[in-house]
Amino acid sequence: MVGRIVHVPCLKCHQEELEAGRLPSLKSYEILTPDTGIALFECNQHHHNAVLIQEQTFEILLELAIENLVDKYYREAIFNFAAAQERCFEFFCELISFEKQISADNFSQCWKIYKNSSERQLGAFYFLYLMRFNVPFEYNQKKSELRNNVIHKGEIATKDNAFEYGIYILNNIYNIIEAITENISPKILNEFISKKNTEKSSKINGKYYISTLSASILSWQVATPKELEQEKLLQQYSKLHPQEYAHKVAEANKLGKKILNIDYNGNLIIVDAPDPNLKKIDGHYVGRKSLDELIENVTQIKNHYTLTKSGNVECASVIDCTNI
Repeated sequence: MVGRIVHVPCLKCHQEELEAGRLPSLKSYEILTPDTGIALFECNQHHHNAVLIQEQTFEILLELAIENLVDKYYREAIFNFAAAQERCFEFFCELISFEKQISADNFSQCWKIYKNSSERQLGAFYFLYLMRFNVPFEYNQKKSELRNNVIHKGEIATKDNAFEYGIYILNNIYNIIEAITENISPKILNEFISKKNTEKSSKINGKYYISTLSASILSWQVATPKELEQEKLLQQYSKLHPQEYAHKVAEANKLGKKILNIDYNGNLIIVDAPDPNLKKIDGHYVGRKSLDELIENVTQIKNHYTLTKSGNVECASVIDCTNI
């Protein structure tokens, strides 16, 4: 699988320009996000770069599916939506195994049985979901008929087919993320994702300059009613007092692990940021967006790439990373 196109700078060139007292150039390099989650490329100064893609495979596939909708490739959209759901199933199963302290090697050995069968992956996911949350996952088997007809029987997908299927898959993925973020310890989730990223970076040797990239169109945000109210108040305050707000943001960032709040008197104050590893007792998942909203996001990303490519983007010399 080859993922979406992204534009990234050379980290070494960036550092050298800063050390020389110059503003870093706007030059970036066009690369494809590979299945390994590590993109290796050489800049025009022959620096070897390794870009660690922090998004999960299902997030990249979902963005590809939505881009297919934008470009009116409806068959490809259905294919990528289906693939995104399967990889989301795998992510969930691996996360639950991690929570149960099952080793990565044992999980990989077990998953080999399911890897080449969509039905087996669905079965593994369905029963793990039931065992973990004590409720069955709401899955519509009839929706699989559309996928099978398009992918295996050569049925020509229509725009209505693709959008209907996309809305269904997006809702499934949101339901899984909601179940994870509201029921599984943030500490477990953060450790799991950190472990996956560490495993990726451990495969990169010392001659590469390592940078990270994360630009998921999905949100994993959980918020309490109080936090949502604070967010609303902060937005209002930033519009009324933009200079003071910008100054306070800079001050909070400089202090580290601080955020802004509005106190009972309506004043802007700096307070301690909550521990990201602590579960929010009355927190709820607030990251859902409609398919139309995500289409708008992806369209903006595509337009941004089109604009930035003019004059500042070069095609990188991609280094073979099949052995990673």
